Amino acid sequence: MADQGEKRQARGNGDRQAVSPPVDFQRVFEAVPDPCLLLDRNLRIVAVNEEYLKATMTRREEIMGMTMMELFPVNPAEAGATGATNVGGSLTRVLERKVPDTLPLQKYDIRKPKEEGGAYEERYWSAVNTPVLNADYEVDYVIHRAHDVTDFVRRGHNILEGDAAQGEADVFRNSQRVAEANEELRLANNQLEAQREKLLELNARLEVEALQRVKAQDAADKANRELQRSNKELELFASVASHDLQEPLVTVGSYTELIAQKYRDKLEVPALHDGRRKADAVPDKRPAGLLPAQYEGEAVQPRAAWESPGKCGKEPD
Repeated sequence: MADQGEKRQARGNGDRQAVSPPVDFQRVFEAVPDPCLLLDRNLRIVAVNEEYLKATMTRREEIMGMTMMELFPVNPAEAGATGATNVGGSLTRVLERKVPDTLPLQKYDIRKPKEEGGAYEERYWSAVNTPVLNADYEVDYVIHRAHDVTDFVRRGHNILEGDAAQGEADVFRNSQRVAEANEELRLANNQLEAQREKLLELNARLEVEALQRVKAQDAADKANRELQRSNKELELFASVASHDLQEPLVTVGSYTELIAQKYRDKLEVPALHDGRRKADAVPDKRPAGLLPAQYEGEAVQPRAAWESPGKCGKEPD
């Protein structure tokens, strides 16, 4: 029974997948009731719906590929106009932060078609700019959704001047407060972003310093290991040299002892040894390189054979 139920469910899923037609997103975009633009990453228009064309009195074939600044230049008669600057700033923030950005109330005049005189018409807008991200979390498109609130703003001004219902006036004032609060929030976000950049820069410097310390420590460890290896080699050399010198010294001592024993009566070796011990106790003031006889003005006598036992090839007769 369970297998039959799973089969029926699988057939049902297959039937639903088979009958579901592909979504026509172009037609869906055209049917959105709000005025919408689709901008590429260079902020040029790549799609526009009918509501936007109606609200801005423009033609699709004329605005494709344009930027919003090119499409809606600043009204030269409007001193201190901020519409283009604020809209451009909002779009830039979307590209940088990759999150939606809202303009709750913005005055941005648009120009009528040439056949209607081409004069600028006062307009107020509330807009939301939303990024469309790809698989690499990069912005491919920006959806610009705008609401024409010009009539509401004009009614609000009339309400403030007359005795109409206070509710709509409060709504208008609240909208202004929201705009001011959003501006304060934007400034605060800019400050946080600046602090974030400083922290990232500081973190990068700390990472570089840490890497340099690691390299220095590795170099010190390598030098220490090399020093230990050199010390071991030196100790081994000293041990070998000491062992190699010990045997000839023993041999020389043995020959000296044999000569001393054989010629003890003739050479008075003990007395000679006593004299040497006494001479060692007195500082030698002779000029360097002179033998005792030369220093005292006597003729130099040949050295006895026992003074150079190492040159003897065999024991003296």
